Amino acid sequence: MSTLVTLHVYDVTSSSSATANATIVNINKLFKDTMGMGGVFHCGVEVNREEWSFGFCDHGTGVYSCKPKGNTMYSYRETIPIGVTSMSPYRLRQTIATLQLEWPGSSYDLFARNCNHFCEAFSEALGVGPVPSWVNSLPNFADGVADATTSATAPVRMLGDQMSEASASVSSWLSGLFQTEEDNEDETSTNETLMKRAVSIDSVRQVS
Repeated sequence: MSTLVTLHVYDVTSSSSATANATIVNINKLFKDTMGMGGVFHCGVEVNREEWSFGFCDHGTGVYSCKPKGNTMYSYRETIPIGVTSMSPYRLRQTIATLQLEWPGSSYDLFARNCNHFCEAFSEALGVGPVPSWVNSLPNFADGVADATTSATAPVRMLGDQMSEASASVSSWLSGLFQTEEDNEDETSTNETLMKRAVSIDSVRQVS
């Protein structure tokens, strides 16, 4: 038996701010509809009249299901057919159970492991897809920038640490040098004082 698999796409309008939600919708219209580049989207995969997706939670699996096109946390946008699977209902339940173990809610990451990454993994397991790249293009881009920034700043941080260590060494050396000079000055001053006392004693003896 073959079953159609579809991808339901939503605008991410889960903010408590109406202005922020409207901004997201406008960004998606500009970058996806006008420029074809993607945007800020939530996705769920529908198979056998049930929609599956992934989200954050402190404990347990982040994989959950809802009525197709019915995720009330977001604003439904469009549906994209991504293939036909021949997976049996029994095998499908096993696959979902495996994914529930592999995708704990605490592993959620906005850029590197989000709902769209889950949809890609689920689609691959079903033998369908791929999921259109534009649904996750913005998070993937942001994640790449973050990695590049981390890689670029690492040598700078190392250089800064080395400079700090060098500065500390120079400072310690200078402090020792100044202390030596002060000790020498103190020693010279002490010797001069002793010599003056010796001269004074001799003078007293001569007068006596």
